[in-house]
Amino acid sequence: MIRRELKQYILENIFPEYEKNDSGHGINHILYVIRRGFSFAETVLDINQEMVYVTCCYHDVGYHIDRKNHEKVSADILRQDQRIKDS
Repeated sequence: MIRRELKQYILENIFPEYEKNDSGHGINHILYVIRRGFSFAETVLDINQEMVYVTCCYHDVGYHIDRKNHEKVSADILRQDQRIKDS
């Protein structure tokens, strides 16, 4: 179960960033990744559902900043997000 507050934060602060990406790395792609992530998570005992959700939501957020290195940029954005750290 994903806390409502976490979903709201992602919806208001992270999802809008995907509007800056091309359609292949936009919000529809992220929603697909979230579905696939949860599908995979069902096969793992005691997996942290919120961690799955957060990593899926952030995984391409830095694409518009640096397409070639967007995985690292996205990871850096997640690591620097104090609100996520505090939740």
